[in-house]
Amino acid sequence: MDRFHSVMELPREPVITSGALPYPDLREIGSTAIREKHFAKAIDFYSDLIYRNDDRESHQDHRAFLSVCHSNRATALLLRRQRGDTYACVRDCIKALEIHRGNSKALLRLIKSFTTMEHIGLARKCVQKFKEWYPNDTAIEKMEEDVEALTPNDRPELVAPEGVVDYQERYGGSTNHQTDIKEANFFGSRDQYIIAGSDCGHMYIWNRDTSKIQGIFEADDHILNICQPHPDQFMIATAGIDDDILLWQPILERPDAFLSRRVEDPYEFMEKRADGMGGRIHLHMLRDLARDNSQCVQS
Repeated sequence: MDRFHSVMELPREPVITSGALPYPDLREIGSTAIREKHFAKAIDFYSDLIYRNDDRESHQDHRAFLSVCHSNRATALLLRRQRGDTYACVRDCIKALEIHRGNSKALLRLIKSFTTMEHIGLARKCVQKFKEWYPNDTAIEKMEEDVEALTPNDRPELVAPEGVVDYQERYGGSTNHQTDIKEANFFGSRDQYIIAGSDCGHMYIWNRDTSKIQGIFEADDHILNICQPHPDQFMIATAGIDDDILLWQPILERPDAFLSRRVEDPYEFMEKRADGMGGRIHLHMLRDLARDNSQCVQS
């Protein structure tokens, strides 16, 4: 949390206003995805924007835009609420403030994240900084009430254990709760993709640079454990609970002759899985309930 404490010691910059931001059409796409509760889609959209604009951070007219991309992705993470999302939201909010300290929404979402994680001291520090930076903004009043309503606890501050570093990239969507032998591998001529199996029997492929989901493919009727790329050819071997091992290789697209195993809308597929299976409690839900501070996930 050294970066958090460092940015809190710096002076505020001029407040970011939406009217002064570039690319209104792009921002509307992401905002629409959040409003329609397509959180994974919004996260990937902003991840792609951040990757494409990261090298332009030094340009004054793009600093505010890049900061807003990080804070909007933080919003989608906070609303999606998968394990580790709240901590990822904290990371994004801190990065947004490092880029531009006029992003009041980033500080509000940081307060919300710390409140959710019940880190009272950190949340109070953000509340005081918000009052200092944005004295005329009344949005802080409800946030402060939520912070003060927390039950005092002895939860330690977010500090990585000695010798442990925070993660650099995060790839989400697949599940691994029913077996402990699932593989994740690099794929592509430049290792530009990540591939992995899942409890749903599908193979997931992510863009390594953006963490964006590139495709989901049905590979097993039960659980997919093994995804192994060929060392020399453009080919993947997959294996799971089924008796068959599948070999994947590009072919001429012939819908009339070949049944596609690619999921048409990966985000809709992930949303349906996240919604649950007919109201049943998932094993991973029980495991998460048993974890203390399950939102703080580092690797």
